[in-house]
Amino acid sequence: MENSVFSADYQKGLTAYHSGDYATALREWEPLAEQGLAAAQSNLGVMYKNGQGVPQDYKTAVNWFRLAAEQGNANAQYNLGYMYSKEKGVPQNDKTAVEWYRLAAEEGKAKAQYNLGVMYDKGLGVPQDYKTAVKWYRLAAEQGFAGAQKKLKEIKTHLVSKGIDKCLYEEVVKITGPESKKIVEKYCRTKLEKKSLDWLLQYAD
Repeated sequence: MENSVFSADYQKGLTAYHSGDYATALREWEPLAEQGLAAAQSNLGVMYKNGQGVPQDYKTAVNWFRLAAEQGNANAQYNLGYMYSKEKGVPQNDKTAVEWYRLAAEEGKAKAQYNLGVMYDKGLGVPQDYKTAVKWYRLAAEQGFAGAQKKLKEIKTHLVSKGIDKCLYEEVVKITGPESKKIVEKYCRTKLEKKSLDWLLQYAD
């Protein structure tokens, strides 16, 4: 929900929304949205998306999000990306989702940074790229976004496992049998777990 300070009417709508009085919020915001106030447009999008004070209507939500997003509203850009990602009110389109997530992420919205990281992590709408995923996860994690912090740990675990085979290949001369292989593998895991995520990204390439 948009929290920016605008007019008294906007603030009255915000207070009403947070108290669960969706009818008043709708009454205050609708005229403002129709006058082109991006924050009000974004908030109406949220209400239609969630069915708060109005029947749930994804297409109407998308229309409001788009109007606000095209004015540069980061919340609306994030939500529009989400709608494209989840096929809510629009055909599913990961590439378009990435475009809107990126705009919101560049404005510093942590959820958008996280979701953009996920898109790069999984190769959705963009080529899979762990380095770029880590970049966006880090930005979200620095804002305290718990999901991004968890993802960074998961990627490091994945890269450690991925790097063990390469390490074993490099240390193959030390392997003389099954037991020695286990010892070298343990050495490799310990060595890799101590390395930074950036080092692992380079090593695992």
